[in-house]
This record gives sequence, C-alpha cells and structure tokens, in this order.
Amino acid sequence: MIPLSTATHLLTGAARLRLAAHTLATLPVHSLHVGEQPTTGISPASAAVAVAQSEVQRAAHRADAWYDGFGAILNGGHGELQPAGHDDGELRRHLIRAFDLASEEHDPVRIRMTLRLLWADEYLDDEQESQRDLAEVAHPLAAQAHRRFL
Repeated sequence: MIPLSTATHLLTGAARLRLAAHTLATLPVHSLHVGEQPTTGISPASAAVAVAQSEVQRAAHRADAWYDGFGAILNGGHGELQPAGHDDGELRRHLIRAFDLASEEHDPVRIRMTLRLLWADEYLDDEQESQRDLAEVAHPLAAQAHRRFL
C-alpha cells in the first residue's frame, strides 16, 4: 500500500507537470519578421529571444528525459535519478538580455515572448523541485510495485 502522503504528492506533481507541459507546448516558435534573413538583418532582440527560447527548449528536453527515466524506474528499471540539472542562472541571463533588448527596441511581440519564456522558466524551476521529491520515492515505489506483481 502506498502512503497517502506519497499518493497525494504524486497526483499533485502530475497536475503541476501537465500545467508546465501545456505552458511549454503552447509557446510560439520564434519566427522572423517578413523580409528578415536568417543570417543577416535580424534585430538584436529577435536574436536574443531566439537564443533564450532555444535554452528553454533544451531545459524542457532535459526535464522530459528525466521523467522518462522516472517512468522506467517505476516500471522496474534500475538507475539513479538526479534532478535534470536546470541551469537557472545561465537561462535567466539570456532571458533578461532578451527582455532588455526587446524593451529598447520597443518590440511588444518580443517583450511578450520573453515574458512567456520567463514564465516557462519558473515552471521548469518548480519541476526540478518536484524531481528531487520524486527521486526519493521512485525506488521504494518501484520495489513495492515489483513485489505486487510477483
């Protein structure tokens, strides 16, 4: 039997994970303005937002891989679960630079995009905290599930 506190934590974590996944999935893909070329003519704000978005996507992919590993352990696999390693400092620097440049250029589209990326970064921070908690219960839950199926 799973303790109520563990089950509650898992269910709450699943709801938070769905919300974070929805937020990340609904982020628009950075697109260039009509007439801009991929290698020339990109405004500094557009380039900074593209870099920030790429960093957020990398962090999301690391989190996704962590949850794949978590699922594998719950399914009887072995291994150690460490948090996905979201480097908040580096990502924040990219996001702040993108916001500052978009503000200087008075570019409301890029400002909005940067704010959404900052929001996504907050969800990734929350997910890293959840990963720490889930890592502690993964192996006992997997062992309990394995005993139940024997």
